[in-house]
Amino acid sequence: MAQGETISTRSVHTGTERDRIIAWWRDNDFFYYPWVATLFHTGMRPSEAAALTWADVDLEARSISIGKSRYMGVDSTPKTSHSNRVIEILGAVAELLELLPSLQLGLSHVFVNKFGEAMNAKKWSEHNWAAPLKKLEIRHRKFYATRHTFITETVKAGKNLKAVADYCGTSVAMIEADYCGVLSLNLDQTVLQPVPRKYLENMVAGPGFEPGTSRL
Repeated sequence: MAQGETISTRSVHTGTERDRIIAWWRDNDFFYYPWVATLFHTGMRPSEAAALTWADVDLEARSISIGKSRYMGVDSTPKTSHSNRVIEILGAVAELLELLPSLQLGLSHVFVNKFGEAMNAKKWSEHNWAAPLKKLEIRHRKFYATRHTFITETVKAGKNLKAVADYCGTSVAMIEADYCGVLSLNLDQTVLQPVPRKYLENMVAGPGFEPGTSRL
């Protein structure tokens, strides 16, 4: 199991909390709304999302190739063979990605900060993650909880464990031990078929890059 993936019932958000958090970013800081929504609804590790370049994304095919990780400003290969994968994304996620300023400006990285620099997930979470949770009166979890929440909700929905493991770049053994076992889940082994969500309802136009704002 990759560093930071140990979970408990206290390290995941409920589906309702997830939706409230995403809505907060949509309504209060639209610039980072696609970043937060994409992580919650793909289960990517924050370091994987930070490393994504537009060469990794096929919006027409609605797929993302994941084969690297970005930590503290440095891109590297994933630690495990399971991490290298191609995932299909929901049409609504693809529509969110199409809105990103990095695409319009021809920047290489998909997710950037308000100065156009590639995201540093650790620093971003240190400076941006806690305050919205406090305002929403949601108990604090680490930013990595976006991934834990995706896996937990998908497994709880009865999706096939092999499909979940392949999609999230991990192993069936890890999911069985660290999600099914910890959360005492009784599973119906069906096929992983994500249901599209209406991200774009009531969307407002977001800002572009904002000189003078936080570099994180």
